[in-house]
Amino acid sequence: MAALESLESLSFIIAAEQMSTINDERARRKCLERLLQLLEQHGVDRLVLESRTASQDARDRHLVSYLYTSHVLRSIRLDHVRGDCEPCLWLPDQILGAYGDTKSGEMDFATFLNEKVLDEIICC
Repeated sequence: MAALESLESLSFIIAAEQMSTINDERARRKCLERLLQLLEQHGVDRLVLESRTASQDARDRHLVSYLYTSHVLRSIRLDHVRGDCEPCLWLPDQILGAYGDTKSGEMDFATFLNEKVLDEIICC
C-alpha cells in the first residue's frame, strides 16, 4: 500500500450493481463504457486491460468501435496485454483488493481510497 500511496495518480473503480439476472459480460460492458468515458474526460488516451480469451477481447474491441461510431468516445485507445507481459497490471488488482477489504470491513484502507480512488456504482 505504501507504494500505491506514493504514486501521484488517481484510480477509478466502476462496479455494477445487478438489478436483475443480467449476465456478467453485459455488466462488464456497461462498466467498461463508463470507465472509458471517465478516463477520456481526464485526458487519458490509452487503457490497457489484461487479456482474457480472444473472443472476450474481441467483444471489448467491438464495444469501443461502437462507442466511437456513436460519438460517445473520441480519442481513447484500448489494448489488451497478457498479464505476465505487463507488470503494471498488478496495480489495479491491489487497488481493488484494498477497496474490497475496506467495503467488507476486513481491513481499513479508507484514507487511501478517499484520497486516490473515485468509485462509482452503476445499475445494470
